[in-house]
Amino acid sequence: MIILFFFFSSLIINVDNNNYLLKYQNQFGKDRVFEFKGSDFIFILIAYPIWKGYIISPDINYTLEVIPKINLKNQFVLIPERELKKDQKNKVDNSAIDFHELFNESELEQLSKFFKLIPKDVSEIVVKYSDSHWEFIKAIIYFGEKLKKLIKVNPSIAYITVNLDIFNPSYSIYNDNIYFIDKILLSKQKKILELAFFPSTEQIVNILSKIDLTFINIENLKQIRDFLKAEIKNKNKILKLLSHQKLITGIYFDLIFRNYHLLDLMTFKAINEIVASDEYDDKVEVLIKIKRYTKHTKPQLPLVKSLKSIDTVLNTVKKAELKRREEEDKFPLPPISGNEFIFPILTKRDLNYWSKRQINCIHNYSKSIKSNENYFYKVIFENEEATLQLILRNGTVRIGSLLATRNKQVSNSLREMVRNWEKGNI
Repeated sequence: MIILFFFFSSLIINVDNNNYLLKYQNQFGKDRVFEFKGSDFIFILIAYPIWKGYIISPDINYTLEVIPKINLKNQFVLIPERELKKDQKNKVDNSAIDFHELFNESELEQLSKFFKLIPKDVSEIVVKYSDSHWEFIKAIIYFGEKLKKLIKVNPSIAYITVNLDIFNPSYSIYNDNIYFIDKILLSKQKKILELAFFPSTEQIVNILSKIDLTFINIENLKQIRDFLKAEIKNKNKILKLLSHQKLITGIYFDLIFRNYHLLDLMTFKAINEIVASDEYDDKVEVLIKIKRYTKHTKPQLPLVKSLKSIDTVLNTVKKAELKRREEEDKFPLPPISGNEFIFPILTKRDLNYWSKRQINCIHNYSKSIKSNENYFYKVIFENEEATLQLILRNGTVRIGSLLATRNKQVSNSLREMVRNWEKGNI
């Protein structure tokens, strides 16, 4: 069935709408003009090889040339106002949906005749693409065998060519540019890439020729273009990887455009094994964890030599990161030991816990503790809790603050106990 949407041009042609059908039949041939009526408009399709579409409004006496967007995978035309049900709008390629209920028998007969006028060899080439079928057929009418050959040689660049006005809104392959495009179509594919604002190198031409045809669409190709133009650390490695593939599938795109930061973790062998794996999504999650665990340890890369080793690598880097965190969490030993009432805070975790318990700001002192400028102690004496600060400057140790919860003053008995501890150690 054919799905047909409409993109309207700004071309308005005043006509005598009472004679519109006769006008087009005389101009293009009666057997090539097909009429579909809406509530306040008439839609006209002019079949191959004319390949035009018009919306006519009899009430206000104008004709608007439109550019239909079709999908030859199904045999259906979606006329304006003939809406699909809500649960069908996202299933336009599902042949199980009965689109024909939107048409009467006469219209269905017209549709059949309209699409039968498209040469079989043209339909068979174009239908392989997921969209832009109207654009391809129009371009084949203009550029003939050259475009057909380009579709076979490099389907991505053929797609970019027929949609060049989308990739470069200031340029059209028609009108004054037809001769130039016809001249470069097969011999200068890099020039087409340049016109579409892609990097214009033989390597990119080669990579684009390997893209799985079912994955070629505007959004994906724009993503590729943005990626190729961006400053990305592993770009050369990625391009080398793509250059070595026989077919670039959707999974490669997922790995490259969503998870390209994972590529430096793997050898080419591991990359190919993961892409071919039935557990691709799960393995990518493992790679994300490996990347996270190696953020600070920065081991020698690549780590993952094969798909079989990926879980072992995860366990190894996880242990290394946990050990690093444990070491990072430790504070230097203070110059004075505690006692049965005064306990040195020796880890960042303990510091954060005591800061929260005491409702104070000592958690902000991690850096100065690491640099041996400040030390903190938990003080627990006669059911009273407090925080004691020890300051080291130029080799001299002295008592800093001694405060209870919420930075309140401590009791005289607790202060006296700390003073006696100080006298015995400083």
